[in-house]
Amino acid sequence: MLEGTEGHFLDFKGKELKPASLSKTISAFANASGGEIFLGVDEVEGLSGKEHHWNGFDEQEAANGTHQVLHDLDPSGADISTQFLTAKEQSGFILHVLVEKSQRVIKATSEKVYLRKGAQNLPLTAEAIDRLKFDKGIKSYEDEILNIDHDEISNSETVIEFMLGTAWIQTSSATVDLKATISSAIASAGVLHPRVFLGRLFIRFATSFSHVWLAPFRSVPLGMN
Repeated sequence: MLEGTEGHFLDFKGKELKPASLSKTISAFANASGGEIFLGVDEVEGLSGKEHHWNGFDEQEAANGTHQVLHDLDPSGADISTQFLTAKEQSGFILHVLVEKSQRVIKATSEKVYLRKGAQNLPLTAEAIDRLKFDKGIKSYEDEILNIDHDEISNSETVIEFMLGTAWIQTSSATVDLKATISSAIASAGVLHPRVFLGRLFIRFATSFSHVWLAPFRSVPLGMN
């Protein structure tokens, strides 16, 4: 364990680390792909580079503040789990924190959102948080409200071309071309709210076809089944 290298999925922290600072790493792991934190490990410079030394908590109760922060970040325990580790030749307890990739956006105690990139915990901007929500499926592009004037939609070239496309309705006794009906509805509607425009179009549509739908009934004399 101590021979591991800090990176995208692994981090070592000393037992003196404040729980609020630990929450940054929790947030970063949970918002990325998850990861592991070993709390109670000192990092020192050795002859061959950085080395990790066991320096655990004297007793498990010494980590109560950390557990409280972890509970506040994940009350259900679905994303964060902990385990105390011991070793025969080492004294004290190391707290192993396993962080799962969360379906939620996890904030640090500072209310900031972090994302793990390599061995770094990067704070996210409001725009980046929105992208993260889309990635996690919390937000959907179908639910987005666009700040576009309704005239741009109801009178756009694409909508008008679609509405003026050749549309045919087959009935048992007649084939009716809707193009003239739709063209007339657009011409008389002018610049309208989309709901008003579609409402008027429906009225024109219903009026144009009423004689087709009701024709069979008009031809049946009263008293006949």
